[in-house]
Amino acid sequence: MSVEEARRAAVREAEARRGGIEPWQLEMSEAVGSDLIADIVGDQRKGISAPSSVTPSRDVRGAGWVEPRSLGPMPHSELIDRIVEAQIGGPNDTSKLK
Repeated sequence: MSVEEARRAAVREAEARRGGIEPWQLEMSEAVGSDLIADIVGDQRKGISAPSSVTPSRDVRGAGWVEPRSLGPMPHSELIDRIVEAQIGGPNDTSKLK
């Protein structure tokens, strides 16, 4: 740290102490404008707003929502099993893999 940087740090620390806060708190308060903080505080005083969305809810008929399929055997899985069995044998047969 150069002498000039040390002097600036000491000035900032003294400024923070005069305000009754830590130097890092002073730095944080200067990082965000007071108008933004006022808006955030104002929003919080209003309470939590109801959720909103531009998309319709799932129970709207014609909205494109389709109930998910159940996880079970896929159609034609027996046919695929027979094809694999013909190529490499049964589930525990590894003789054709060599």
